[in-house]
Amino acid sequence: MWEQEYRFKLSFLDYLKGGESIDDFLEGFPSVTKLQILAFLEAIEEQFVKKVA
Repeated sequence: MWEQEYRFKLSFLDYLKGGESIDDFLEGFPSVTKLQILAFLEAIEEQFVKKVA
């Protein structure tokens, strides 16, 4: 389970770095939900805010 989640996060970040959209990612990874992506982005935001604060 952990490996699958880790791969999803790395793949998602690669998609974003490559200029792809969230919808593009969801098309390529149908087992991932938009809610999972939003939760991941919120976690990144929280970590960023902690580092900046």
